[in-house]
Amino acid sequence: MTWKAELWRPIEGFERSYEVSNLGRVRGLDRRAICRDGRSFLIPGRLLVPCRSGVMRETNYMKAQLYRNGRKKQILVHRLVARAFIPNPRGYYDVNHKNCRRDDNRASNLEWCTKLINNRHARDNGRLSIGEDRYNAKLTEKVVRAIRRSGERDCLLADRHGVSKSTIFAVKSRKTWRHVA
Repeated sequence: MTWKAELWRPIEGFERSYEVSNLGRVRGLDRRAICRDGRSFLIPGRLLVPCRSGVMRETNYMKAQLYRNGRKKQILVHRLVARAFIPNPRGYYDVNHKNCRRDDNRASNLEWCTKLINNRHARDNGRLSIGEDRYNAKLTEKVVRAIRRSGERDCLLADRHGVSKSTIFAVKSRKTWRHVA
């Protein structure tokens, strides 16, 4: 395996303390810290170990814990890499992992995109659950078809299926469950 040269750039807002590389690594720089009593000491730089914790553990996104003025800030590594290495002339907000691996934060694997493009990419690559496959689905495809054929009032259907009237309306008007014929 051949490695490209690793390029390092300062992290916006943390320029004097941290850098991010085009290979998706984050490092702290040598810096001086001041104690409360006024003494200063050197904190040697080192590579940071990205972590998966809290909500991010389930999503497999890697994040780095950065400190400024004694306060911790947890930032997603792919966003740090994208801000530092990928131009964003259209001002898109989302960052897409081209190979669908959320722990692969190399600049060559990332691209700025819209939420719609990101969701389509996830769906097309089997990474986005829809319909019954969603963890919080209350309806099945069979029930959705029955709701669409039914001439009953939305409030009665909502009570019967344990959902809101707006959910029934969204199913009937095909705002949701569009994949069901």
